[in-house]
Amino acid sequence: RYLPRRMTISFDDYDWNQLQPHKVNPVLRKSAWFVNSVESNAQGAGANIAAASRKGEVTWLERFEEKWEEEEIMHGQIFREWFIRSDLASQQEVDAQIQNVRDRGFPIGADFNELQAASYGWPQETAGMYFYRSMINYAKQSENGYDPVLIKILTDVMSQENFHRYIYFMGMKATLKYFPQRFDKEVVHTLVNFQMPGHHMCPELQTEAPRLAKEMGLPFGALRHELKTGIVELAGNKGLTQVVLALGAKKVGDFLHVSK
Repeated sequence: RYLPRRMTISFDDYDWNQLQPHKVNPVLRKSAWFVNSVESNAQGAGANIAAASRKGEVTWLERFEEKWEEEEIMHGQIFREWFIRSDLASQQEVDAQIQNVRDRGFPIGADFNELQAASYGWPQETAGMYFYRSMINYAKQSENGYDPVLIKILTDVMSQENFHRYIYFMGMKATLKYFPQRFDKEVVHTLVNFQMPGHHMCPELQTEAPRLAKEMGLPFGALRHELKTGIVELAGNKGLTQVVLALGAKKVGDFLHVSK
């Protein structure tokens, strides 16, 4: 019922005359280049989500995917516009990076069903939300001030990531309410094998994400707590134990530090 009233981000939402790119330091610029890259192939991910929804004729995921893709496409377009208008990268540089990402395709989730798609989307959107929030807080703490246009973009995108996180989680919760037996194989397997999409889309930047996040003060403890609390809400302490045990030789941090 929420989806028809939601509006995508628009170029007209921003006063581009207020750009102050000289206040964007190298850490923030690199972080913006990273998110510009991972937001630039929503069509690839959207196709996999749509395919997952069709496997079980899951109408909530199908309706959500249509709005999700609209919003995610605009995330990429807004970041592209910001870089070009700020003269922090040329149009040729930005478009070349976007094309490089799209040329890699998006194989993650190509074989997911609806519960697996939600089980991947929930931690991914949660980590994204935390990363955007850390960018906002870091920028606002700068002694030199901040670019108000970038702050508004980050705030708008973070808000939509938060909504996406909520929808994925509630979809998981509703499914597991009626089919709790699916947690063991589908949810646990997806969480244990989880990797952020940047590992495939832009691996050269994803490897720098933990350092950038740390420099910007991303609260890893709060992120871990939210994910652990979510698993307990979905399947109790037993479910959390299943996830931890299933990690086996992997470090628990491989999942709980999902920005890695």
